[in-house]
Parts: sequence; structure tokens; C-alpha cells
Amino acid sequence: MTGDDRSCRSLWVGNITVEVTEKDLWDLFKTFGEIESIRVLHQRFCAFVNFKNANMAARALEKLQGVELGSTKLVMRYPDRWIQRTLPSTQRTNTSLGFSAAGTQHSSASTGF
Repeated sequence: MTGDDRSCRSLWVGNITVEVTEKDLWDLFKTFGEIESIRVLHQRFCAFVNFKNANMAARALEKLQGVELGSTKLVMRYPDRWIQRTLPSTQRTNTSLGFSAAGTQHSSASTGF
């Protein structure tokens, strides 16, 4: 497989809740082509859908992005994209850097009596 997303036959599907079954996903995705396999990982709230060819996966990604299944909207990506960025980095940049010890002065040099 090349690095081109269009050549990827697999889709990572996020926001999978415990009530979503493999059959639910099969019924939803089969309209876009022949499915090779589906693996649901409830403990990670995701699933992998593997099509017979990349065009089927690309069409499903385009048409099913954000569709409601169960009580949530599905989020889909190609698996290699998901590995690059699993969490949004917007909050990680400034939150832990805003605090410093400048305001807490210790007067341990003056031991007193």
C-alpha cells in the first residue's frame, strides 16, 4: 500500500457505543460495496471496516461521515490518519505552562530564633 489515502481499503470508525453491533455496521456500510471484515472494539469506542477495494472505502467515508448510529454521530478516518492524531492538541499547548512558582516565596533562609 502506498501512502495515498485513496488506496486504503480500511476505515476507522469512531464514537461506537456499546449498543452498536457488528451487524449494525455491516448493514450501514454494505450499501457502499463488498465488505471483507468488520472488527468492533467497544472498549476503545471504535471499529474497523475493511472493504474489498479502496473505492468502496472512499465512497463510504464521503457519504457516511457524521451519520447517526445509535445515540451518537459516527466519525470516520483512514486508519493511518487516526494514528497520526488521536487527540486534539489544542488544549495541550498552554494549560500546563501557565503556572509557575514565582508567587510562592519560601523564607527558609531566615530560620528565626
